Amino acid sequence: MEEIKYLNQLVPKDFICGPPILVQKKNKTVTLKKDYLCDLFHDIHNSYLKLRDETKEKDIPIPLSSTVLKKKYGEYYSFYIKYLLEVGPYIRLIRNYNTGENCNTYKFLYWKVETNEMVIYQNRSNKMVTNYKDLLSSSLGSSIYPKRLINSIKGNLQFITIEKEEAIDYLKILYPNQNDSKYFKNYISILNIEEKDSYLISDDHGRIHTNFTILKREIRKQFLRIDGELIREVDISCSQALFFLYVLSKNLDKHIVQKELALFQDDVFGNKLYNKMAAYYGIIRDDAKPIFYKFLFGRTNGKDEAFDKFYPTIRKFIRRYKIQVGNYKLLSHELQKLEGNFIFNGICKELTKLKIKYFTVHDSICVKASDYDLMAKIFENKLNDFKQEIRDNIQNYYSGLN
Repeated sequence: MEEIKYLNQLVPKDFICGPPILVQKKNKTVTLKKDYLCDLFHDIHNSYLKLRDETKEKDIPIPLSSTVLKKKYGEYYSFYIKYLLEVGPYIRLIRNYNTGENCNTYKFLYWKVETNEMVIYQNRSNKMVTNYKDLLSSSLGSSIYPKRLINSIKGNLQFITIEKEEAIDYLKILYPNQNDSKYFKNYISILNIEEKDSYLISDDHGRIHTNFTILKREIRKQFLRIDGELIREVDISCSQALFFLYVLSKNLDKHIVQKELALFQDDVFGNKLYNKMAAYYGIIRDDAKPIFYKFLFGRTNGKDEAFDKFYPTIRKFIRRYKIQVGNYKLLSHELQKLEGNFIFNGICKELTKLKIKYFTVHDSICVKASDYDLMAKIFENKLNDFKQEIRDNIQNYYSGLN
């Protein structure tokens, strides 16, 4: 991968056009560095999008550490926050930090991104670029996966190319409103891939994030190449429901009706769950999945009428489980770790041994077309083994009751 010379960042146009930005606080006036302001906005926006994807909620509190902000933007960091609070505004303070804490909590006003003119800014600040490189390095150093595997995955990225102009043209068809945040996320990824700025971040919950995890599936399928070949992709059907079923199989209790559990297992293994829920609501399958995700990963008192109708005792289990672990977010983190273990410690290790180039998109793996059949076979075998482990867990539990 080529040396990173600048960062492509999504920012409001008025941040970079016009006269210097002056901010007054008490008796002091500071001229803001536009590179710092753009970087801060971009980071807050990305944090919001990441949390929104995880929680399936729009109004999400975002904590900002004064210690981190001061280290990154210097002693005048509070002037940058003040600007975002007052001009636009783009954030709103919802809680001051308490004694012993160093984080204020803010709400990101996401609709401002969709109503204001946004542009891609090439941030060439040496400090911001260095911070970004340090973040990537730190992430890889603390990954839960073996260093050799991470280096292999990272090395694969240099062989991936994109048909840039065709991809952007297609993106404009997908998102006629080019102020849509999804349009810009994909647009920035296309630019970074074309410029060989392919980042890799391994998070605390077992997922690996790259430029390719952001790209729409249609763009990956049509415009990405590995060694010049079109790619093909395999994923896990009903993946989050499947990994939840694994958690359920390890935590069965007397409150779960066995017949209902067998129905849920059959619906998940047979990829019928979302179709069943869609039929209940009178919507398409793709619209049923977010409803299930919001219920499964949302707060303890979350509801899903379809799930409650078909699997009432399992719904009650989900509520009890979230209460027992003490934080509703921990269920999603546990499922992500199961997903990561299956993908990386299972399939990716096999592909790496066979010297097959690939990249991952959470629960899916992409390879060049000529390697597809071999990869798909490995994927199928690992998936069958995982499902059998779930069956064994359930059988062992009920055998122990007899």
